This record gives sequence, structure tokens and C-alpha cells, in this order.
Amino acid sequence: MDYCSNQPPVVHFEHYRSGAFLLDETDVTDYLTGVETVVEKAMNPIDSAGFIAEVINRLEKQ
Repeated sequence: MDYCSNQPPVVHFEHYRSGAFLLDETDVTDYLTGVETVVEKAMNPIDSAGFIAEVINRLEKQ
């Protein structure tokens, strides 16, 4: 995700009560690696919706 290649990379994320910026190159790289891992492991939208429906059905039967 390189939106502005002539500027150093920055990560911004929101917390419950505040936000934070990561400016250090190592921190940014680690964060982006984590994002890539989540994207690789995530279900696609159809599988995700099916999984949620299954969980709802199980919970409703309890």
C-alpha cells in the first residue's frame, strides 16, 4: 500500500479513546506485514457471511 511514494511511510490507527501514528520504518514495516498476514488468512466475504450465519444458528439453538 504505497499511496505517496515520495514521502516516508506512516501508519495511523484509532484506539478506543485516541489515535496513534507509527513513524519508525521498522514499526511501519512490522504493521504492514501484520496487515498482509490478516488479509491472507481472512475468509472471503461469502465464506465469512456463511460462518457468521452458522454461529448465529448454533447460538439460537442453545
